[in-house]
Amino acid sequence: MTRPRTPDRRNPDGTTTITMKRACNGCGNYLGDATSYELDRAVAGLPLPDVIHECPTCTPPVVTVDLAAVRADLAATTETPGARYTQEQVDAAQAAIGRILDKHTPALVAEVAQLRADDATARALDEKADAEQAELGQTIRQLYAENQRLNCLLYDLTRTITAAYNRMTIDTRDWTANRSDAWLYGALIGWTDDALADVAARHRWTPQTVEYLRERHAAVRAVMPAREETDGSEDGEPG
Repeated sequence: MTRPRTPDRRNPDGTTTITMKRACNGCGNYLGDATSYELDRAVAGLPLPDVIHECPTCTPPVVTVDLAAVRADLAATTETPGARYTQEQVDAAQAAIGRILDKHTPALVAEVAQLRADDATARALDEKADAEQAELGQTIRQLYAENQRLNCLLYDLTRTITAAYNRMTIDTRDWTANRSDAWLYGALIGWTDDALADVAARHRWTPQTVEYLRERHAAVRAVMPAREETDGSEDGEPG
């Protein structure tokens, strides 16, 4: 796996944009840019994957030996006039080379296979992390759009309540006379404690009804602008 090495970028506003780098967990040398999978694990406080196999310091290049070529070279020494080695010496050297390769080749092959498997797993995890990041971005955009829609609905609702409030404040009727009028006035405009007690007694409201009315008025006040900001322009009719 060859990692890109993104240099730091100086921005026009004087700030610097940097790309996080990944260091070898064996020697500490920088290997290149960290992957999104590694960054996600770091943020989550999880251990980072082993990358020693990516480090040229910790994993020097494997030198391969062509046994057939070595044996051919050794054989050639016995066929050249004045050869320095006897056939027995060449056979012994070939046998020694064969024993060394037979001993170490399986382990080397297994290690290479494991490194390839680890690299494939890392790529798969990177792809999964990228897909999850894209899905998360899509979810955030959807939530933002839904938040905008709800804000528009709340704005319209607030205008409607404000218009009803303004209309009721300029209506000269006796809002205490009718049971329903008294309840609407209490919910939108609100009664003082003494007035609410009188209205409740007149219309025989239960304590539960009075408490519910207080809750509705509190909900209305939570979404309405301050009274001093209400100029009466929204009285329920287009201007």
